[in-house]
Amino acid sequence: KASEAEVKRAYRQLALRHHPDKVASSLPSVKGTARVKFVAEAEKLFKTVGRAMAVLGDPKERRRFDTEELHREPTTSHGSASSFRNRGFGREPSWRQQSASSSRYGGGGGGDPWE
Repeated sequence: KASEAEVKRAYRQLALRHHPDKVASSLPSVKGTARVKFVAEAEKLFKTVGRAMAVLGDPKERRRFDTEELHREPTTSHGSASSFRNRGFGREPSWRQQSASSSRYGGGGGGDPWE
C-alpha cells in the first residue's frame, strides 16, 4: 500500500499532468475542435484525479475504499486490472499520445506514478 506521502506526491504529479490549462498551453499547434476535445478530456481526467485524492487523502474514506476493495470478487467487472484497462483507464489520453511527439511538450516526465 502507498503511504500518505506517496499518495500526495502521485496526486500532485497527475494533477499537473492533466491540468486543463497546462494541456492547452502545451499544444500550441492543435487548433479548433481537436484542441477543445483534448482540453475536455484533460478536464475529465483532472476531475477524476481530484475525486481519487478526495478518497485516498482522507484516512476514513481510504479505509472504507480498501475494505470494499478486499471484498470485491476478482471476476467482477471492477475486480481485475484487465477490466480496468479495458474500460480505458489504463491508456494514455489521446492528447498525451499526440503531445508526446511534440518537441515543445517533450513527452512528459518520468512515467505514470500509478503504475
